[in-house]
Amino acid sequence: MDAEGPIGIRPCDPTTAYRSISTSEIRTEPALTNAREMMRYARRTVSLGDRVRLLAWLEEAGSVTLIEAASAMRESGEPVGAVLAMVLKRHVAIEWHEMPIGPETQVRLRR
Repeated sequence: MDAEGPIGIRPCDPTTAYRSISTSEIRTEPALTNAREMMRYARRTVSLGDRVRLLAWLEEAGSVTLIEAASAMRESGEPVGAVLAMVLKRHVAIEWHEMPIGPETQVRLRR
């Protein structure tokens, strides 16, 4: 595909590019299961306090485990879900393609 996509549609974000992927790549485990689990949190809003707290900590520490990042979520009823919502909103990043998401999953700033 070219930068305008298959039917001439451009992405809203100019830094985003389309790329073609095969069905087998989409259905690769554990990525598919991780994606399904994370999508539960796609509409979740993370409070400003929690977001700033985690981003400042990651700026200082570099990376922390998911369970450590969740401990920074003081205003959320579901702290792990709040961290995953920040992943989906591209505030932070995790490696979710190769291993199942778990307590030791590393959370880092998205660069």
